[in-house]
Amino acid sequence: MSEQGTALVAAAIARLADIDPPPPPDPVLPTAIAGLLLLVMTGIAIAWRRRHETRPSDTRPSPVRALEALERDASTGRIAGRQIAYEFAALLRYRYGIPFLGRDLPPTCPLAADEWRRLVEWLDRARYAPRPLPMGSEGFHLMRRCLADVADDA
Repeated sequence: MSEQGTALVAAAIARLADIDPPPPPDPVLPTAIAGLLLLVMTGIAIAWRRRHETRPSDTRPSPVRALEALERDASTGRIAGRQIAYEFAALLRYRYGIPFLGRDLPPTCPLAADEWRRLVEWLDRARYAPRPLPMGSEGFHLMRRCLADVADDA
C-alpha cells in the first residue's frame, strides 16, 4: 500500500473513532416479555393438564367387567392358568383393598371362610407351581361370588 493509501485509511479510522456506538438495549423489557410469556404458557399447560387429567379410578375397569374380560380371555385360550391366577389375585386385592392375599377372610367378602381359604390356596398353587395348573370353573364361580356385591356398581 502506498503512503497516500495509508494516510486515507488512517483518516477514515480517525473519523470512525469519533463515532459513539449506540447504547446497549435495556434488558428490562425483553426480560419482562420472556417472563410474561413463560407465565402464560405455564397457565395454559396447567389448565390443559387439569382438563385432560385421568384418575386411576377412571381408567381401571370395574372388578366385574375385569372378571368378564378375564373369562373371555381364558375361554379363547389367550391366557393360561398362571396368568389367570395372577389376574384373579390382583382383582381380589383391588376389590378388598388388601396389600396381599392371606388366609383370613376380608370382612366384606360374601364367601364362607373355608371357600376363601380354598380360593387363596388354589391361587397360590396356580401362581407358584412349576407348571401351569388347568383352570377349572370353580375358580371363576368363587370369583363371581366374591364380586357379586359390586355387580350393581359396574
